[in-house]
Amino acid sequence: MMRKKFCFIPCVFPILFLIFSCERPLTPEKILENSKHKYLTSAHISYFSELHWKNPLLLEVDTFFQELQFQKHPNPHWDYNYIGMSTKGGLLYINGVFSEINHIDSTLRVYTEDELEIQSDLISENMYTNFSPLTFLLKGNFVYKQDSLVANRLLKNYFFISMDTVIDDYKVLLENHVFIDPENYEIPLMMTKHYLNGKENQIIAAWFKHIAFENDTKYLQYTAPENYLSTTTADKELISLIKQRSKAPEFKLEDLQGNPVQLNDFKGKKVLLNFSMINCGWCKHALDNFNKPDFKFKEEVIPLYINPVDRRERMLKYVEINTIDFPVMTGAKEVGKAYGVTGYPTFILIDEEGYVEKTFVGFQDEMVDHIKFK
Repeated sequence: MMRKKFCFIPCVFPILFLIFSCERPLTPEKILENSKHKYLTSAHISYFSELHWKNPLLLEVDTFFQELQFQKHPNPHWDYNYIGMSTKGGLLYINGVFSEINHIDSTLRVYTEDELEIQSDLISENMYTNFSPLTFLLKGNFVYKQDSLVANRLLKNYFFISMDTVIDDYKVLLENHVFIDPENYEIPLMMTKHYLNGKENQIIAAWFKHIAFENDTKYLQYTAPENYLSTTTADKELISLIKQRSKAPEFKLEDLQGNPVQLNDFKGKKVLLNFSMINCGWCKHALDNFNKPDFKFKEEVIPLYINPVDRRERMLKYVEINTIDFPVMTGAKEVGKAYGVTGYPTFILIDEEGYVEKTFVGFQDEMVDHIKFK
């Protein structure tokens, strides 16, 4: 008698398919871990943010719009380069140089190394960095609270309490929240909630859009708009720029080789005083123009590079990689003050008799016409 054979193979595949196709959803803890990894390991992150600063007691909301770029970089005071911009200005921290740009008065204030040693927290604790996921995720031990429907998106809400105390009979509570999209691990919303005696006192919500992550090296660069002046804190104490037809103040400095340089040495010649500093984009732009093959100073014009800001050691490094084919002087703070220089670059053309013939604030084509051989 022939036995019947039964084949179970067709039944096995559907069962395996069901087993392996039913992936377990990630735990809230794993989603938080993936989000931290995505933000903290990316080489370059950019986004737009909209900050809502709500004061429930006054029933007011202030709104700020910001554009941010971050690039991983081992700087002295923070491990990122960044450019943060808003309507009125912004902050820049690029390759160890911290600057503040002001679109209202068209200036770029550059912080000196001495200032940063004292005020290094300005770099990592400001409106651009405090409300960035890069710093917010590291503020404390976030724990999962609940799922929240925000702007028609189902997000995971995590929080931690950074303050829970009593101050002058007031119970103070500060909660920090991050809302994570479980689909892509991005953070479209962060929030701080401040309570006094159990009532909302202040709420700050930071919304993020157009978030982009890149792992390729992308160096940040920023050039201030044309005619913006680079300034330092010390410049605020200076008098107004010296006027035309004024007698040019005498000075005596040393160039980088230790040779004495004084204004009286050039009597009978025109002298162009180029007041510049290292961390100034338009100062570098001026030097690049002077170094063009078709550029030559007029025979009667003697150019002098005068730096009232940077130390001699830094300037020596600078001239190794940037050509300056005329005398360079540092330690010139008092000279800058005597001429009333309030920003960089500033060019002062002195005539053959030692009087101020022309002053140019910023790099201008008109200035080039006065000094270039044609």
